[in-house]
Amino acid sequence: MTRVLNAGRKEPVSGETRSVVVLLHGYGANGADLLGLADVLGEHLPDT
Repeated sequence: MTRVLNAGRKEPVSGETRSVVVLLHGYGANGADLLGLADVLGEHLPDT
């Protein structure tokens, strides 16, 4: 069985990816609820 992973993606502020952050949401929410955190985290983790 093959499963498809649907995910949001935000490019790093610096333009070069050196690390990633993976956020998992709980039941009753979706990934779009967490994508807004990328803007806040990008200020502190520009290569992420």
